[in-house]
Amino acid sequence: MTYADRVKDTTTTTGTGTITLAGSPPSGFQSFAAGLPASASVPYCIAGQTGSEWEVGVGVLLTGTTLSRSPTASSNSGSLVNFSAGTKDVFCTQSASQIAKLLSSDDVAFALAVPLTAQGIRYMPQQTVSSVQAFTVASSPVKNAQVYVRLIADGTNAPTFTGYKEWGGSLGYDNRNGIVNEITFFYDGYDYWYSVSQAVGATPVVAAPSQVLGLTAGTPTNSTVPLSWSLPTGGGTPTDYIVEYKLTSSGTWLTFSDGTSTALSATVTGLASSSAYDFRVSATNTGGTGAVSSTVSATTAAAATVPATMSAPTATAGDTTASIAFTIPSNGGATITGYTITPYIGATAQTAQTSGTLTSPIVATGLTNSTAYTFKIHANNSVGSGVDSPASNSVTPVAAAAFLRAVTIGSPVTESGTGPYTYTAAGGSLTSGAGIVLDKHFQSGVDGSVQATFGSVTGSNEFMIGLRDDTTVGAWTTLKGGLYAWMNGTNQYNQVTLTGGGPGGIDVASVPASGDVIKLTRTGTTITFGLARAATPTVFATIHTLTGASTALQYVEIIAIGTVTVSGLTSTGLA
Repeated sequence: MTYADRVKDTTTTTGTGTITLAGSPPSGFQSFAAGLPASASVPYCIAGQTGSEWEVGVGVLLTGTTLSRSPTASSNSGSLVNFSAGTKDVFCTQSASQIAKLLSSDDVAFALAVPLTAQGIRYMPQQTVSSVQAFTVASSPVKNAQVYVRLIADGTNAPTFTGYKEWGGSLGYDNRNGIVNEITFFYDGYDYWYSVSQAVGATPVVAAPSQVLGLTAGTPTNSTVPLSWSLPTGGGTPTDYIVEYKLTSSGTWLTFSDGTSTALSATVTGLASSSAYDFRVSATNTGGTGAVSSTVSATTAAAATVPATMSAPTATAGDTTASIAFTIPSNGGATITGYTITPYIGATAQTAQTSGTLTSPIVATGLTNSTAYTFKIHANNSVGSGVDSPASNSVTPVAAAAFLRAVTIGSPVTESGTGPYTYTAAGGSLTSGAGIVLDKHFQSGVDGSVQATFGSVTGSNEFMIGLRDDTTVGAWTTLKGGLYAWMNGTNQYNQVTLTGGGPGGIDVASVPASGDVIKLTRTGTTITFGLARAATPTVFATIHTLTGASTALQYVEIIAIGTVTVSGLTSTGLA
């Protein structure tokens, strides 16, 4: 395109063809031939001096007075005008479309080989950095050419500038994530330069997160679906995630709000039961919202009900308690929150007991010993309570057996003198293992009982029971507050006496009218020792420790007397 100033002429050419110029420009103007070279492309305008015929376009100056026509706009809707007779003005001028094209030429495509190939200022489009930008010099540079580009730093990939020198006023590239750097490239005819600047007080511009990946749905309930996803691998760090859902059959996406959260999971609640849903997630921060994830689908479970009716539980009696073992039922679609046990005495329901314990067994408390009970049980969830199970087996709570444990028979001892008797081992002293030490510790003021059963007894069938302060048998000489009882080989019950430094004596000593048991009672505090004479003898003692007795640890001992031999000992209770 060739331009010249003050070029104007006239023509009387009619029709749509090439025009012939008069060659006589008005005063103050020059002719086309004087201002433009032959064969030049010329922007022109032809306008009738009267009427509304006009045409603008680009023509070729074929000779000094001949101009071809190629319109870009005209009174004939942009086509060639069929000019009528009369004088028309012809002048060299730019059209609006040509000016727009000139302005747009100031923009150039982004290129790492910077095109410093035209005078003046040109601009490349802004770029967000995601890899190293290695700028070089393009060929055919032109003096006074400048190119600007803005780079948004990613905090990792700083650009390089091969072939360029940094201008003295450059601030240098700021590689903080989100900082906008404006880079000027220019050529002064001698060297290639670059200069970097940032806005005053520049702060990082947060980039929006990239697309959320790896969205998966967990196991639904009747009203919820758990979702999880991966941290986006690009863009800025998310400060929240937008969870959206919709019925698969509906096109309306709804937003599920669980509060601002950077967790990589969320459970969508409030869904309809037995319904198919689609889900998607996007990450967001102050830089914007990233692309939504791929869609996942899940179908909620059927509506929750109360837990299923349980099978009959199994009861085991305790001391004012019963242990209730059961099989966990179907939860009805909602998590079981606990169980309710109802004790029955006969057909009469007692006070129900609800427990948050979720595993079998559960202990029913507050029962009355020596009373038969059955039990029914049901499970509870957020919907409500299940139906009571069938009744359990019948059990009767009893007082717990006290401190008994299995012990070992030692050597027998011999009886000497007349009552009240003292007992020594053969050789004149009681040695270790001479008796059966049940070895139960208890303190003053603490009750307890012991019991031992022998598989067989031979010899004189005589025993004694004692209470003492220690287990060092060799050092023991006197029972401390101990109570003696024995029987002889002819099933006769002898006198019982309290010896040693213990408190009080026996107020009442009686022999039952029948049976092989002796009961001894002390006023205010009961001490009971029993001795059985049978083919399979049982020796037992219920001991209520007397106030004022020794506060040291004490032990119960059963001692065989004379030539008695026993075997097969077992015992029960707490050790």
